[in-house]
Amino acid sequence: MFCTLCKGEMKKGRVNFPVDVEDNFILIKEVPALVCEQCGEYFLEDDVAGAIEEIVKKAKAADVEFEIRKFTARVNTPKIHPISRRGRRVLRDRFLDISG
Repeated sequence: MFCTLCKGEMKKGRVNFPVDVEDNFILIKEVPALVCEQCGEYFLEDDVAGAIEEIVKKAKAADVEFEIRKFTARVNTPKIHPISRRGRRVLRDRFLDISG
């Protein structure tokens, strides 16, 4: 697979994924992703994005203001999530709709 931005090669790797929603900031460490070897852009798989949504939902329900978490969910689906790190605003808007 090739990067949609620079056409570099994408490899499996891990990234730190920040989520800043309303009054909550969550940094999720070691998130599995496809990472471009050339520009560093990354893409999340569908099941990884779903697991992140669950982490954020639980943090909002617990009224967490700031949290650093290690990604520990088991994920297997090879489908690529269409949201890149530059599209994080779209994910944030989806998180705003999650009711705790």
